[in-house]
Amino acid sequence: MELKKGPVDNNQDFDNSSYYQSNDPFSSTNGVNDPFGSDGMGNSYYSEQGTYDSSMNPYNQINNDQPMNPYVQAGYGRVDLNDGYYDEEAAGPGVDSMGVLAKTAGMGASLGGMMDNISDSSSGFGYGDDNSRHHSHHNHYHHNHYGRRGYGGNPVAAAVSGAFVNEVLVSSFLYMFIALLITGTAALIIASNPTFLTTVLELGRFGFFIIFIAEIGLVFACTSAMKSDNFALSAILFFSFSAVNGITFSVIFLVFQLSSIVTVFFMTSVVFFVMSMYGAITKKDLTGWGPILFGGLVGVLVGSLVNILLGNTMVDLIVTVVGVVVFSLYTAYDVNKITKMSRMNSGLSAPVLGMYGAMELYLDFINLFLKLLRLFGKKK
Repeated sequence: MELKKGPVDNNQDFDNSSYYQSNDPFSSTNGVNDPFGSDGMGNSYYSEQGTYDSSMNPYNQINNDQPMNPYVQAGYGRVDLNDGYYDEEAAGPGVDSMGVLAKTAGMGASLGGMMDNISDSSSGFGYGDDNSRHHSHHNHYHHNHYGRRGYGGNPVAAAVSGAFVNEVLVSSFLYMFIALLITGTAALIIASNPTFLTTVLELGRFGFFIIFIAEIGLVFACTSAMKSDNFALSAILFFSFSAVNGITFSVIFLVFQLSSIVTVFFMTSVVFFVMSMYGAITKKDLTGWGPILFGGLVGVLVGSLVNILLGNTMVDLIVTVVGVVVFSLYTAYDVNKITKMSRMNSGLSAPVLGMYGAMELYLDFINLFLKLLRLFGKKK
């Protein structure tokens, strides 16, 4: 390897193939800027930085599209784009399997409570429906091991990053809409067919438990497929889950008037849209909301369980209102999380990120809908 003086000293351009002697007092002890990094004692170590286009002269890094920190990849896979998302210590969150499973369990508990109330003809729509999700947002972070190179601090990189985020968000809402359509269609078919409906009601607690286990299995398999970046399998499992969920969801048509269900659905859509827009466009990192929202979820869960024994109307009202607030805020939180995952080194393709986002948002929407239906729904 040829050792040269800096090209500026020789009135030459960079040739992108040689390392240059540095007069920089911060250079390594052997007088050469080592692109692999140095521990300050003359010992070089290898970084995960990909291709090096030019000298690692710290005065030229930004102009030559080199990340300021080749180990962190500038947090979101590139240097600061001045978009409010830069965090040099951050790394992409992965698929939160436990959170999604817990959300599914909470939703199942809520719908299971409805089935129990329907089977008991001596009581109306009972108390203590628990549609809270026990969702811990303390994600496990990891660095990108897929060889993705930092974008560099330039307008083209910003455009590419923005396009990727938009692709993920659009696909998330699209897949969520498809899943909701599947669930609603399945629920309507079962509720409008006496034979199917009788079969569902005759399943009882044991039958509901079997369906619940099937849903948990589908969700677990789906999140595992997402972690493997398998879009086709993720899609099949997610939409299968939404179809199975339609079986238990059919019970709401036995409790509430159809016009009331439609009204609350549009009400939920408006709240969901507003909170989603906030989560998508805000420049704030909403990660700090996690512990507060989680505490709110614990409160909703405990309140719901206690009120099963108390059967107190006021307690039920308070728990339901708190649940609406918590799930509304979680909608913004999860959209912001999806945006963050798209900008960071999550190691997942856009379609799989979109499918994961759809599952999170689908469960957010369903739980918010059930809470609002409990507040404003008109019973038959």
